[in-house]
Amino acid sequence: MEAEFQKFKASMPLYTREQLVELCLQLWQENRACTIALTEYRASDTRMARDYQDALQKIKELEAQTKDQQKTIDRVCAQNAVLTRQRFGSHNEKLDALHAPFGEEIQDPLSEEADPDQPPTDAEKVPPSPRKSERKKSEAQAADSDGKARTDARKLIADTLGKGRMKKQPTKMDYSSLPHCNTYTLDVEKQDKIYGKDNWVIVNWHKKTLLHRPLTSYYVEEVYTPVIKSLETGELEADPMPPVLLKGSPVSEDLLAFIIYEKYFKSVPLYRLSADMANQGLILPRQDMANWIIRFTEGNLLTPYYYMQKLQCARSYGQSDETPLQVLHEAGRDARTKSYMWIHITGELDEGPFIVVFVYEPTRGTDHLRKYYSGFSGTLSCDAYVSYIVLAKESGGKIILSGCLMHARRRIAEALEIINISKLTKEQIEALPEYQALLLLGKIYYTEDDLKGLNAQERLARRQAEVKPYMDKFFTLIESLDPEDPLLSDKMKDAVTYCRNQKENLYRFLEDGNVPCDNGFAENSIRLYAQGRRNWLFSNTPNGATASAVIYSLIETARLNRANPLFYIKYLLEKAPSYQDLPSGSNRLEELMPWSEQYRQYEETEKKKVFETQLPESNTKPSYRPSRKGNREKLQAVS
Repeated sequence: MEAEFQKFKASMPLYTREQLVELCLQLWQENRACTIALTEYRASDTRMARDYQDALQKIKELEAQTKDQQKTIDRVCAQNAVLTRQRFGSHNEKLDALHAPFGEEIQDPLSEEADPDQPPTDAEKVPPSPRKSERKKSEAQAADSDGKARTDARKLIADTLGKGRMKKQPTKMDYSSLPHCNTYTLDVEKQDKIYGKDNWVIVNWHKKTLLHRPLTSYYVEEVYTPVIKSLETGELEADPMPPVLLKGSPVSEDLLAFIIYEKYFKSVPLYRLSADMANQGLILPRQDMANWIIRFTEGNLLTPYYYMQKLQCARSYGQSDETPLQVLHEAGRDARTKSYMWIHITGELDEGPFIVVFVYEPTRGTDHLRKYYSGFSGTLSCDAYVSYIVLAKESGGKIILSGCLMHARRRIAEALEIINISKLTKEQIEALPEYQALLLLGKIYYTEDDLKGLNAQERLARRQAEVKPYMDKFFTLIESLDPEDPLLSDKMKDAVTYCRNQKENLYRFLEDGNVPCDNGFAENSIRLYAQGRRNWLFSNTPNGATASAVIYSLIETARLNRANPLFYIKYLLEKAPSYQDLPSGSNRLEELMPWSEQYRQYEETEKKKVFETQLPESNTKPSYRPSRKGNREKLQAVS
């Protein structure tokens, strides 16, 4: 570069003035072009730097969107896993039955395909061809190892806890409480043909037991009363008709009780019941049945219903819950708007008869709780719904809330369901906080189950000695978890937050032996209503919803107190009208309760009537002895 410059400098004298001017102009133009190019380069460089920063910002935004979308995917997958289990899987929350590994196909219980985990019978075993077995050998070995790992993972929890305590279900038929009749069959002519006349004798009887249910049918009873004419005065006078439910209507107490029993206890919609009646020759529109239910609920059944409310609120221990209901024709509300059916029940461990009260309300607000529990003073078991918290604060200490361990356990169980444990070792599974929490809760429930047969004082002492240490360990674990920890699933974060917020209420059952550890008793009492709602779907009017609340209260109370709901409804339809004029605090209203001596005697009488009309007559054991003179003694069959 320096050499070229010296060469150019030496050649300068050789140029003329005009050549030098022209050379300077050329150099200026080239310099100007370079300046423009440099300016454009710098501008381009600035644009590239700005685009680079924009790209970085866009990348950050996309990364944030990807994280949000991944969270959404994880949440949807978790929901899908829970819904799939609810649809096809086990419906209990025992630790050993919570999940097949996440992502593993769950068999449809209605499928007719063979279970791949079920070993085939000898008839189903087909020896594979040598060529096929050689080709599949390596694949089978790999599948066996993977399958064994999945099976071991699923069985780990069962090996740790055992199979869990199932609610005892009957394993044998028991018909000892049913009436019995004896039927002896003997065809003398047939035996004479086989063995010869006067050449056989009965030495024993074989017995075969059969269960029968007579096919009932509807019938029409036409009641006539005489019209008397006096021969002296000529005046006519008619004997009064026996009392009836509704003048001008053929409905009777037993027919209406049967309709109510079919719809509310057996969950048969009225249109199905109407079709069944038509099949037996009775045309009874469902609108007539619905009108009868509403009318006689308001006229006959409200008296015992209100008395049950009074008795339930007078107790010191209660449980409460609510469930949705759709009412089509509510004033000022859309047909798709949710209404609610509240349930209030005496404490599961409280002494005294069980009382269940359903109440229909258009909303889920606190106003209903304020009104219903205005005179209540004691402990109320419930979930964490805010209306209960508001009620307790406004009561000034009269109402104390007790939490529900079942809701806490359910949240943790759902968190464990969505974890894929198929590739985890035993140590890794045992280290899961979800597993550890459920293990402790399982021990609490196992212990509580053993304490249900004790009185309140004994139960409280055992709880302090045996249950409280597990509760302390459980909350030590819960408080060690950070709800903001990204390694925790959203469901587990929700469970941790729920337990922390409800800690005081969840500990409440350790302070009183009459307080249950959860609200499962109230939830179980809703099942009959939920089953019916699944079949009849909705109520047409608020009056129908109120009638349903009254009838479900009476039926569920009767069921829990071991009374027959059919006979109890019939008893109320017959007896309740004569109690309507009594004051609300009258002791005579106790006679309308399903645990009263008056009702127990009524039920026994009604059962005897049914048995007398439907049970066939028994015959005594026939005696047969051939006569030495060749004359056969006559058979004696005494009814």
